[in-house]
Amino acid sequence: TALVASVITLTTISIDRFFAVFWPLKVRITQQRASIVIVATWLLAAATSFPLLIYRQYKEIHWLDYVERVCWEKWPSTPVYDESCRLVGSAQNERAAYYTFMTIALFFFPMIVITLAYSLIVWKLCVSIVPGEQHSNTLQLQARAKRKHDSMTAVTARQRDRSDSSDITTARHHDSITA
Repeated sequence: TALVASVITLTTISIDRFFAVFWPLKVRITQQRASIVIVATWLLAAATSFPLLIYRQYKEIHWLDYVERVCWEKWPSTPVYDESCRLVGSAQNERAAYYTFMTIALFFFPMIVITLAYSLIVWKLCVSIVPGEQHSNTLQLQARAKRKHDSMTAVTARQRDRSDSSDITTARHHDSITA
């Protein structure tokens, strides 16, 4: 439920930021609207997770030296008979439908919305003109600030790449020592 709420919250934040950049003077959210969004987020998260509450069962598996406790999914199944190989099996159509819906609703749809919102925000910020008089000194300052921003972004990206590769190198070194 918390994971679902997080995905919905991130999607909502991206939409709010999109509206803030494209229509900055319009009142976007009030305390009442924020409360409604929060309650709707958690109700939607609970509703999408509700089938798992119904179809999961607590099970204990007794081994020789310990007891394993697991949550087992027990979805309704319909028997299926295949004439060609005389095989009897079962189809869990409800399970397939649920996980297909969850994949689309909690991965693909939010990914598309978030990517589209932030892409349009970047585009809007790149093509917008800074308000005010356009003097050569001001334009030079703005160009310098933009170059500084771009170089800082590149440095940050390079540092992140280096730290990721050093983490991998450290992990490999640690694995070779422990092996």
